[in-house]
Amino acid sequence: MKKLLVLLIGLIIPCLLLGLWILADRMNWLNTLLFPSPGAVWDMFTAMFADGSLGNHMSASFFRLGSGFLTALCLAIPLGFLLGQIRFLRRLLMPTLAFFQQIPPIAWIPFFILWLGFEESAKIAVITYSAFAPIFLNTVQGVQSLDPLLRETAHSFKLSRWQMIWRVHVPSAAGPLFVGFRLGLSNSWRALVGAELIEKSSGIGGLIAEGRQYSQPEKIFLAIFIIGLAGAFLDNLLRYLEKRLMPWQTTGGRP
Repeated sequence: MKKLLVLLIGLIIPCLLLGLWILADRMNWLNTLLFPSPGAVWDMFTAMFADGSLGNHMSASFFRLGSGFLTALCLAIPLGFLLGQIRFLRRLLMPTLAFFQQIPPIAWIPFFILWLGFEESAKIAVITYSAFAPIFLNTVQGVQSLDPLLRETAHSFKLSRWQMIWRVHVPSAAGPLFVGFRLGLSNSWRALVGAELIEKSSGIGGLIAEGRQYSQPEKIFLAIFIIGLAGAFLDNLLRYLEKRLMPWQTTGGRP
């Protein structure tokens, strides 16, 4: 009952905005060349869903997102654990990584296209770059935040380095890790749409470019709604996995 109440409260503002949009359309306040009606967006959705083009765009985007995000996980987590435990490596690499962290992913898109071509590799590289920093930094933070008493207890049991990682560091760093996952996935999703928009390829970003090219604002609005809904779904999916995998963690107050 409580979850249903929270859901209903969260739907108040979206329902009000939708109601105002419908009212503005009924009162002919909208310039449909610039701002589509709700009916036009719905008709575009049903048409693209029926002919399968919407599914093709979404599957292309999710394939790129999954490939780039998994690549970032495979790079950021081991490196984060390594730097979290070895002070010399932190001092050696952190200034360089902090420099690259300040460069937005969209700035690298032209270079990735030059280096990797117009195929999937350039888009996946942008996603990997976008997700790497938050996952890496939160992994380092999670490893460094290990309770010294817990570390001493583990040493007293003469755990090996791998046992220390899997039995001590991983559970201790799980909370910051999931924060990094959520931030990395959010960054990846936004960077992917930007890359697809610039390159005018298939995918949700490509759908926006297509709507702009053919003066179809309803197609642009449909893509915007999909971006928001898909992003919220992915974030809530990670929240759910965090609660299922770490029921002892309190997630209140996290971003």
